Amino acid sequence: MSNNLKGKDEEKTFVYDRENPENNKYKDDKKVKILCWTALICWILGHLTLFNSSWLESIVTAPYDKSIVPIAGMLFVVGLVLAIVVRVTFPKNKFAKVLVNTFIIEIIIIVALFIILLISCEFALRSCESDCVGCLEMG
Repeated sequence: MSNNLKGKDEEKTFVYDRENPENNKYKDDKKVKILCWTALICWILGHLTLFNSSWLESIVTAPYDKSIVPIAGMLFVVGLVLAIVVRVTFPKNKFAKVLVNTFIIEIIIIVALFIILLISCEFALRSCESDCVGCLEMG
């Protein structure tokens, strides 16, 4: 009876083998986390820079005050490129999937809002053609 229980009571020991490719996934997970967090930080800094651009332009001296918005745009692009690189390199990582999906959803929302802006500008211009009848005789 002791022979049957012997297999259940033995502890399994983990031997780390550097040559085994299965063990390299832990190193890759650290790389993925660093790249994903870098992309997320670039995305957040891009938003903060864009939303506070007028405040930042008042603080920054004259030759550099016009470079605030391009810096925000470059932060967005760097974050998006990093997220896409991580997503392509490590397709099974959930953090990279969520990050890329967040970027895609944000881009879709921005494009939709831009289309709505263009449509509303077109309606405003049409109302001016007909002596502001479209805007309830306010003009």
